[in-house]
Amino acid sequence: MADTTISGPDNIIAVCNKNTTADAGKLFKVQKQTGPTEIFRVDESGHVTLYGDVFRSSQIEFWNDNSGTGTMVSAQKDSTEQLFVKYDSSAGSTILSGGTGTMLTVRSANDIIFQLDQDNNSTATFYIKDIADDPIFTLTEAGALTYSISGTDRLTLTDGVLDIGLGGDLRGGLRILPNSALLNKRAGLLILEDKNGTPHYFWVDNSNRLRTDTADPGTSAGAGVVVGA
Repeated sequence: MADTTISGPDNIIAVCNKNTTADAGKLFKVQKQTGPTEIFRVDESGHVTLYGDVFRSSQIEFWNDNSGTGTMVSAQKDSTEQLFVKYDSSAGSTILSGGTGTMLTVRSANDIIFQLDQDNNSTATFYIKDIADDPIFTLTEAGALTYSISGTDRLTLTDGVLDIGLGGDLRGGLRILPNSALLNKRAGLLILEDKNGTPHYFWVDNSNRLRTDTADPGTSAGAGVVVGA
């Protein structure tokens, strides 16, 4: 079967619903011979709908991957993928990524907002992870914050308690507590470990004296011994 060509010296115009105003549902359609299955349509409002698994232009592609895992949007430059949006149904996640060897930069002239749990039906966490999928930074919906290196927490902020440098291979840290009735207004703590790994807690009591103990003094500002006494 030979191709059919429509040509003209100027614009080519297809008019839908030219003689009727009562029915505004007329469409311009392109469809397959069998089915009939639509490939393309334009309605009277100017809305364009494309059907099929892939829409391509010279630099961008839109995919409908029914396998549940695949690229949905791909932006390219000189046939090299620079950005893609991918959905992974097995993990229930949508992935935004730069292409291989590219840097993904997000910029805004105003605020940048990341909103967790918009539908308010679960406990959500914001993660920044390394290539091994280990969390580097986490922020929960309740406001608990954690900074980690190779799986070891280096900084945590939970219910107003700030721990810096505690745990793992570190030899000390700092614990800052909120002035709240919940924690009975506990003193802030400096924690140092000796060579054998035993923690030593230092704090200032109500008489402005530096105290120390090998156990967390809890709410007792007079626990332990006065340094230098």
